[in-house]
Amino acid sequence: MDSTIKIEIGGIHKLHISTRLWLLDNALIEVERAVSESPSASPLISYRDPIPQSIKGEVVTTVAEARRAVAAIAGALELPPREESVTRALLGNLHVRVVGVAELHPRSLRSGGDVPPSLAEYIEPKADDLETLLRRLIALLEQQLQSERRPRDAQPDLKVVEMKLRRATGYFEETRLECERMADEMAGLADEALGQAAAKVAEHRTANGDQAGSLTPLLISTVTQAAADKTKAIYDSFESLAGRLARRLSKTAEALDMNDAPEERELLASLREMPRFDLGALDPDLRFIWLSVFGKAMARRRVESRLREQIGKTVLETFSVYGQLLRAWVTSMLREMQNRFNAHADAYRAQLARQTGGGAISAPDTAGLRADLKLLLGTDVEAQALVDTGKNS
Repeated sequence: MDSTIKIEIGGIHKLHISTRLWLLDNALIEVERAVSESPSASPLISYRDPIPQSIKGEVVTTVAEARRAVAAIAGALELPPREESVTRALLGNLHVRVVGVAELHPRSLRSGGDVPPSLAEYIEPKADDLETLLRRLIALLEQQLQSERRPRDAQPDLKVVEMKLRRATGYFEETRLECERMADEMAGLADEALGQAAAKVAEHRTANGDQAGSLTPLLISTVTQAAADKTKAIYDSFESLAGRLARRLSKTAEALDMNDAPEERELLASLREMPRFDLGALDPDLRFIWLSVFGKAMARRRVESRLREQIGKTVLETFSVYGQLLRAWVTSMLREMQNRFNAHADAYRAQLARQTGGGAISAPDTAGLRADLKLLLGTDVEAQALVDTGKNS
């Protein structure tokens, strides 16, 4: 495609295409790394099926061609790039690993059965030492991020920032109550929808007489539109929630001198398609004699009476069931969006807690950290021998 071609697309389409291509490009980058970089040796990982030298050239060429195609689409559709911080990604992963290391203690291992005394005696101090090293590594990386922080007099009050981030979790409850209220109102729309459909059917029938044809599609579309208006209001509430959350995360990231806050579209990417409103196979008798001789109000009442008699119960049940489906959808989607929000907010909370409770690592500590890590690399053989001893005791 000509790089000068530009195609304007809507926000939902841009979000859909951008997300898929971003995931694809990441996968292609991983293939590039697998070809060009040999994985570091590890006693806990046995690598299988490496890419053979005989096809590396073809793999590199194909990946490059695929990435050029992705870049061409991104350029033509003006898809925005997504900023990613290497250091912050490492920090996020390390914080999770610290929690994992805590599960090496005997009190956690007991969930799998009795812990041999020799293993307990060995693993307890080792886990403590490893956690200390990880926390010092985290501090070292954070020191790098803090080195570029703005002047002190321009610093925001991080306790206020933390409080506002905590309050943002209340947005979910507000949205839940609002959307559940709208979902519960769905059953009450049945009467209104039948009235609107009766008016449309009566108007069309009196205007066209016997030439009106089948009026069932008009009936179904009118009733369905009544439900669609309410579902759109629910979706709009989710869009509003995503916007509020994105702004709060952005302001928090800015206060921390971080630039990895998600955009509104990333939070909305968790939303699945809303449940489909389905009236089923309605086939009411909409044949009327001399309907055109009545005034509009009388004609509408006659049609509405017929509709309530023949399909009123079905329409009411459909709206009631649909309201229940929407309620379940709201609960599920709020959970998904909250998980996406917390994936970023938890890292910010940890960063806020550290910055409001202590300083950065000193240069001597940095040197000590490097020495400790080097020493730790030599403990693998000893560790494996003692664990094996514990298993056999």
